[in-house]
Amino acid sequence: MSTRDNDIILDFFAGSCSIAHAVFVQNREDSWKRNFICVQIREPVRTESLAYQEGYRFVSEIGKERIRRVASKLKKERKGQLNFHGNEDIGFRCLRLERSNYAEWPIVIERDTTQLELRFQQAETSLVEGWKPEHMLVEILLLQGFPLDSRIRPLPEFKRNDIKEVSSEFCQHRLYVCLDAKVHAETVAALHLRSEDILVCLDSALSDEAKITLSDGCNLKVI
Repeated sequence: MSTRDNDIILDFFAGSCSIAHAVFVQNREDSWKRNFICVQIREPVRTESLAYQEGYRFVSEIGKERIRRVASKLKKERKGQLNFHGNEDIGFRCLRLERSNYAEWPIVIERDTTQLELRFQQAETSLVEGWKPEHMLVEILLLQGFPLDSRIRPLPEFKRNDIKEVSSEFCQHRLYVCLDAKVHAETVAALHLRSEDILVCLDSALSDEAKITLSDGCNLKVI
């Protein structure tokens, strides 16, 4: 009664994600392509509840499991049937609020230059210790102005480096991300990007020559 095809349904109090469940089922019934955004704070599950006894510690865990089970059920129902309505999207992406992967620069008040030099030596990378590429990718995506529903596609043609291509209908250019410890020479030679495209790499992964080569062909940004 209240939605149209391709609408986005936002639920700020997701709970067990009944809205997501309803979107999946209704899309199946009318072959529309609604999307959902469900938000749930890190609320603990009551210790006396059945959900707690089954191993769920936070309400958000119950919601994620509900979406998985609904998607699995819909896949089983569709199995063996002819598909007259194109590809059905019953996947979801789960994100949570975290601290930045970029390390904070501590305020230095010592007058001893040796201590300051030591701080610089310790700051060889601008990233926090233990950072993970999959988490860093999302932060880079947001910092470069791409929305969370952007399409992220690995590029298998690059054999020696893991390169992700990020695209969105809201951005005319594309974002390429490589967070490997070293970007190999054959990768640099094979990258044919447009001048408006953005390539993000670790500063330590590129030689000076590679930086010059890539900067001539695209908008290179190093971390």
